[in-house]
Amino acid sequence: MQEFRDLRWGTMQPVVLVLPSGIAPITGFGDYACAVADPARLAGAAGGAQGRDAIDAVAPRLKSALSLAFGDALAELGAGKADVAAIAADSDAIAAAMRAKVEPLFDELGLTLSMLTIGAIRKAG
Repeated sequence: MQEFRDLRWGTMQPVVLVLPSGIAPITGFGDYACAVADPARLAGAAGGAQGRDAIDAVAPRLKSALSLAFGDALAELGAGKADVAAIAADSDAIAAAMRAKVEPLFDELGLTLSMLTIGAIRKAG
């Protein structure tokens, strides 16, 4: 199974949460890796491209899904936290929630999400 590492995701726009300390625009970024589980399905999703070209073709869709999953996970797990530092301390749980949300898309594209990390969660601005 061919694996692609050192792929990156990140929020294009801040995710806005209401915390006890006030409104907090939050950004996040990290790394992910995926392996090709079904080359034919990936090639179909990537317009016939194969290997790294296929990953590059579907990367915008993957990054968008990861960014949306980050926002959803923040809304679910960040609610009630005192501040951004408290949210960042929960990054492993946020990454696990993200993974659960995006794994069906990776499977649909013939990929397996082999690694997902959050490099940073920060208050924007």
